[in-house]
Amino acid sequence: MPLVEDDDSWLNINEADFDALLEKNAAGGKAAKESMDVDKPAPSEDDLASVQAARLKDLANKVESFVEGEGDIEGARFEE
Repeated sequence: MPLVEDDDSWLNINEADFDALLEKNAAGGKAAKESMDVDKPAPSEDDLASVQAARLKDLANKVESFVEGEGDIEGARFEE
């Protein structure tokens, strides 16, 4: 029995479909457009540092929860 190649039609996409897909998958669509606004002032170093500090604190809390967590033969058990 001869092999039949898979249909490659899923690879074809037009510009409008691509733009719609990008907008749908972007963080709310609107946020992605705003992040590309060149007239908008860049965030200050203090703002960036605050965001990074918050993310680091969140990570530290998750690591602490994991280390203090319980487990059994099935694996780790989390609060969530």
